[in-house]
Amino acid sequence: MGAISDIVNVVFPSTVSTGEIFEINISVKNIGNTSDLIFVKLYDTTGGGSVLIWELEDMVDPNDTDTYPIFFPDGILATTSFHIDAGHYGGGCGDYTDEVTCTSNGCYWYDGACHSTPENEICIWVTHRGGATGLAITSVFEFIDCYLFQMPPIDYSFIPTIMQTMGIIDYYLGFITSGNTNTGCSF
Repeated sequence: MGAISDIVNVVFPSTVSTGEIFEINISVKNIGNTSDLIFVKLYDTTGGGSVLIWELEDMVDPNDTDTYPIFFPDGILATTSFHIDAGHYGGGCGDYTDEVTCTSNGCYWYDGACHSTPENEICIWVTHRGGATGLAITSVFEFIDCYLFQMPPIDYSFIPTIMQTMGIIDYYLGFITSGNTNTGCSF
């Protein structure tokens, strides 16, 4: 389904005195299954023009609603007319093509593609040991020992399952597709 975000609620104050500080709450919900980079812009449309007075960019997690309070000081009069524009930048994390943009916009990791979910620790372990096609037999035996003794590999917190262990063996034997199926990685 990807990222699908939209404004679900806007709350303006019922009465505001001239010069009073007031608040508008804008709620955005992401009904998609990936994080979404959204934008919200508030325009002053008093007098027929359209002047940008507030804007925001933020990541909205899957199946989450974020609410943004906007406080206006004395300079914005209670009689001001507003227009709100909101939307999202494509499909979220998957649209970023470099590591800096990816990680600075709330996405988790970058390996040539930007990911909206945390990287699986076993995939990091495989990558640090030469990748799916470069595992040494000593790394395979280390992994098997961790499974047998139900302890995590050194410097990691996951305890290998039998399926993950079979996936590591698959990688070593050159069966990348079945290795990915068993480990949950995508090499």
